[in-house]
Amino acid sequence: MDPIDEQSRHLGEALVKRCEEVVETIAQRTEQAGVYTDDATGALFSRIGTIATMALAEWLCGGTPEEGRETAEEAWELFGQLAADRAEPLHEAVKRCLRWRDVTGETLASSAAALGVEPGVLRRARAMTQVTLDVTLVRMCEVYEMERSHTEEELANRQAELAFLATHDQLTGLPNRSLIVDRTEQMLGRARRNQTAVAALFVNVDGFTSINDTLGHDAGNQLLKAIAARLDGIVRDTDALGRLSGDEFVVLAEEASLDGGADLIAARLQQALGEPFQLDGESAASGLKITASIGIAIGEHALAEELLRDAEIAMHRAKWEGRNRYVV
Repeated sequence: MDPIDEQSRHLGEALVKRCEEVVETIAQRTEQAGVYTDDATGALFSRIGTIATMALAEWLCGGTPEEGRETAEEAWELFGQLAADRAEPLHEAVKRCLRWRDVTGETLASSAAALGVEPGVLRRARAMTQVTLDVTLVRMCEVYEMERSHTEEELANRQAELAFLATHDQLTGLPNRSLIVDRTEQMLGRARRNQTAVAALFVNVDGFTSINDTLGHDAGNQLLKAIAARLDGIVRDTDALGRLSGDEFVVLAEEASLDGGADLIAARLQQALGEPFQLDGESAASGLKITASIGIAIGEHALAEELLRDAEIAMHRAKWEGRNRYVV
C-alpha cells in the first residue's frame, strides 16, 4: 500500500476512535455560544455529527466520495426532520456544521501529531473534511428550502380553506349569506351605474321539515346537496347562487339573464327541481319528488338586505297561496 494511503488510513482509524469526543466537543461549543436545545433536538444533531465523522473516516480509510455520500443520506434525512419540526433555524444548523469542521480539523491535527504522519497527509485530510462539509451544507440548505416551500404552500392552502369556509356553506359548498349579501351589493352597484335591473329569487323547499322527519337528517342533507348541484347546473355563470340557511336558497340575476323576465328564471328553477331526486340509503325514498316556492324581488333597492327581504316576503306569499309557485 502507498505510504501516504497507509498514513491516511491510520488517521481515519484514529478519527473513528475519537468520534464521540468530536461530537461532545461540538455540543459543548454550541452551548458555550448560548444555543440551547431540547434533548430530542440535541440527540438528532449528535447523530448527524456522528454520521458525518464516520463518513469522513471511511473516506480517509480508502472509501470513495460516493460511498461517503451514501452514508450521509441518513444525516440529510435528519436535517429534513429538524426542518419539518422547526427545531432549529437554518443559520444555527449551519453554525453547527462549521463547528464540526473546526473540531474535526483540530482532532485530525492532534491525531496526526501523535501518529507522526506527513504534513501532506494532514492537508489532504483537511481538504476532504472541507469537501464533506460543502456537500453537507448544500444538501442541508436544499432540505431546509424544500421544507420552507412546503410550509408556505400548506399555510397558503390553509388560509384559502379558512377564507372559503368563512364565505361558503359547509354542506353544499355554495356561497353563504355573507358572500351573497356582498355579491348583491356589487350587482346593485352595477345596476345603478348601468341603469339595469337586478332580481333576487328566494327559493324554499316545500315541506322540507317533513322530509327530514320521515327520511332522517342524512337523507335531508343528501337532498340539500342534490338541490344545490341541480340549481348550480342551470344558473348562468354571470349570475349568483347561494344557500342562506336550512332549505333556503337564493339566485341573483342581472342584465342578460333578465331579458326574458325573472318569472322565466323562476319557471326554469321549478322545472329543474320538479325532476325526481335519487338519494342513497335504505331509509331514503327512490325517486323523491319535491316542490319549491319562489319569491321574486326586482327593482331599485338601496341595500342588498332590502332586496333579499322583499324576495323572502314574496316567497312567503307563494307559500300562503298554495306552495309550488312563484310570486313577484
